[in-house]
Amino acid sequence: MLSPIDPKALTILFGTRWSAKGWHDEAALSEEDRVLAKAERLIFDPMPLGHDALIADIGTLRDRISLQQVAAAFVASLSTRRLDLRSALGSWMAARHMPLHTMAQSPSELWPTGNRCCQICNGIDYAGDTATDLNILSLERHKWGGLRHTIDPAYVWFDLREFVLLPQIDPSADDRRILGAILSVARSVQAAARPGDLEKALGKVVKSNAYERRVLISILAIAGVLQPQDQPSLRTGSVAAHQRIMPVMHKTDWPWPAVWWRGSDGVDAAAVAEVFGGFL
Repeated sequence: MLSPIDPKALTILFGTRWSAKGWHDEAALSEEDRVLAKAERLIFDPMPLGHDALIADIGTLRDRISLQQVAAAFVASLSTRRLDLRSALGSWMAARHMPLHTMAQSPSELWPTGNRCCQICNGIDYAGDTATDLNILSLERHKWGGLRHTIDPAYVWFDLREFVLLPQIDPSADDRRILGAILSVARSVQAAARPGDLEKALGKVVKSNAYERRVLISILAIAGVLQPQDQPSLRTGSVAAHQRIMPVMHKTDWPWPAVWWRGSDGVDAAAVAEVFGGFL
């Protein structure tokens, strides 16, 4: 049975970096708060994450998890707003066809900082003994359902590492109903609709805020359910980081591939059958 998250511990996590005004510098925690949030696996000590070990661990984790498990968790998140459950589908799909590789085997870019970025996965080998702040990843996972599924393998690794610790999750009848309503809305929007239009429309069928709906749409695009017709699919094959092309525009808050989805793309029936066939 899935245990509820201690609301006080969750408040502690969010307060480390987030307020009503947005992101802020890391807030100091009392020892009591730190102990509580660490016991709930919401707060973590920083740790170095070298590229090669990270990719090897992602391969091990994805093989321990099935598509049915992450799909069930995604569906179960729809009525409960357990956004940590929602996130795992995006991470598993991002890892599904990721080739096991090392930085030495891969095309990479050396930055002026001395850090090296892998052009296959976008992972970074940091110069020196740089430790990754896992608390930012934990905050993003629990507050929005993740923000970095296709841009940061460290998040994919963290998300899957935490997911394997959870018990089996069974969606409710209400969860299944909401899933059906989400797909129905996505099928019915106008051909010229963009992701932002779909986000607003989904506010009528799933209890959520705009940020949560944006991530929900992004995960469905990663899973191939909202598959842009002119983009490669992570559901069916490997797509290297340098192949994840973004539009030429001044600014967009939508990640690849969701940024390319239009109402004319609709809902991919094959992806729905593979990912959610057991839940409709």
